[in-house]
Amino acid sequence: LTGSTGGAFTSAPAGLTINSSTGQITPSSSTAGVYTVTYTIAASGGCASATATTSVRITNNPSASISGSTNLDCNTASVTRIASGGGTYVWSNNLGTNATATITSAGIYTVTVTGESNCTATATTSVSINNTAPNAPTIIAPAQKIVCAPGTLLLSTSGCSGTVNWSNGSSGTSLTLSSVGTYSISATCTVGNCTSVASTAVTGLQIINTPTAQATNTGPYSIGQTIQLTASGGTSYSWSGPASFSSSVQNPTIPNALLTNSGIYTLTVTTGNCTATATTNVIVSGVDPCTQIVDLQYVKAGNPYQNLFSIEDGMVIQQLPEHVSIVVKPICPTISIGSVDLTITGPEINWTILQNVEPYAVFDNLANNVYGRNFIPGTYTLTVRGYAEDNRVGGTVYGPITTTFTVVGTMAVINAPTVPNNRLCAGNTVDVTFATTGAFDPSNTFNIQLSDSTGGFTNPIIIGTATTAGTVTCQLPQNLSATGEYLIRVASSNQVVASNPTMQYLSVTPAIKNLTTNVSTGTVTEQASMQIVAGNRITAPANVTYNAGKSILLNPGFEVRGGSVFKAQIQGCSN
Repeated sequence: LTGSTGGAFTSAPAGLTINSSTGQITPSSSTAGVYTVTYTIAASGGCASATATTSVRITNNPSASISGSTNLDCNTASVTRIASGGGTYVWSNNLGTNATATITSAGIYTVTVTGESNCTATATTSVSINNTAPNAPTIIAPAQKIVCAPGTLLLSTSGCSGTVNWSNGSSGTSLTLSSVGTYSISATCTVGNCTSVASTAVTGLQIINTPTAQATNTGPYSIGQTIQLTASGGTSYSWSGPASFSSSVQNPTIPNALLTNSGIYTLTVTTGNCTATATTNVIVSGVDPCTQIVDLQYVKAGNPYQNLFSIEDGMVIQQLPEHVSIVVKPICPTISIGSVDLTITGPEINWTILQNVEPYAVFDNLANNVYGRNFIPGTYTLTVRGYAEDNRVGGTVYGPITTTFTVVGTMAVINAPTVPNNRLCAGNTVDVTFATTGAFDPSNTFNIQLSDSTGGFTNPIIIGTATTAGTVTCQLPQNLSATGEYLIRVASSNQVVASNPTMQYLSVTPAIKNLTTNVSTGTVTEQASMQIVAGNRITAPANVTYNAGKSILLNPGFEVRGGSVFKAQIQGCSN
């Protein structure tokens, strides 16, 4: 109030609490609204009354409130609270000035609401958090923890309602391991923003490379030789084969080979829990010399005569258009035979001869010129008696032994075999292909025979067998001579007939080659099917290549001088 005092305050309309003397207004007991306050000084001393007015506005305080009751947990990273009751809002904790606040942490939060006339009110809300970590998942391990590639290991989990994260970086309720290696695997469970501790690790998980089994032998063998089996590819080995053979030795031997030792040998190699198998065909041929004492050789007559096959009692032989003979060959070194009586009977034949000089031919001979006859179909009987000295002197040391065989006129033919090329790799295999015409007995076996180093078949080596014509994978001996000239033919067992040999002599790449000769000029290629051992010197301008199937050994003394070219490569010998 400015001006004269002593007047009285009134207000209109009703509802305003005002002191009539002092003009003091009490808003808390007043009713909100707009009032006209009048101050009146009564007339006095001849002066008229005087009035003054002003307008007063009473505003209600805002009513602040907060809605929303959701709290934080593993699945709820943020919650909202909504304020109401005013015109503007200010949240504590820097939550902003909007009615809606987003809250990510537990705590007590206050909102200040400002209404008309800058009147304010406050409200509070509480946000709690439940972030108890979930239980670690339970890993279900495979029953077999060690498997062989390309096998897999499958792990699964239980007890996690969220996401399973594996220690190798994968996620999902199951895990498939497929790469070769050793594993230790654990897992965690993530629910929202909560992650469990790691589960107990599953150890001992392994995926192992499946071994590659290799089985070989050093044959073919003759009766009495030692069979050498060779294995590789694993950490433990198991062999099984003919004549109830079994062995756990990696490279076992079978001494004093017999025909019963021929056949397929099966090798099982093991690495960890992984196994692999391989086979090798062992071929044993010939006769036990001091059991049989003599070998009866069925030959084509001529100079020189050509050995076809050995005669056995009961054999069925196919008639040949050429003249043939039978030669008695002593084969036991401990029994000396000086003369032989031979008697043969059969269709149109009844013949006896005494032979004092090898070869003991049934129809006589002149050195290697063996005389013969044509054996027509029918049954023949050959009786042989051997004596210690010439002219039946010195007593009988062999026989008499009678051998019966049958000649048939069925003209089945074995065509001359073929090989991929004219070079053989000692110790390797070679594919021999042959065809036949005509019919053979169902029990017949075809024997693929390798000649001696001069191309002769007096003592052929059986390198493969088959029951039908076609291509046969045959095993070559390791001791073939690099200077030899070899032939291959096919002979049947029933009825017996031999093919012509391969058209050309076959040369040999030796298994092992030892090099000691120095090389100074030219282009030189040395090859061995297994190993080259070099101790020589190479000087300019020589250009030298060494190829070996398994290893090249450069011994002390080996030298390559400047200006020369030298290449060594492990490259399998191919037939």
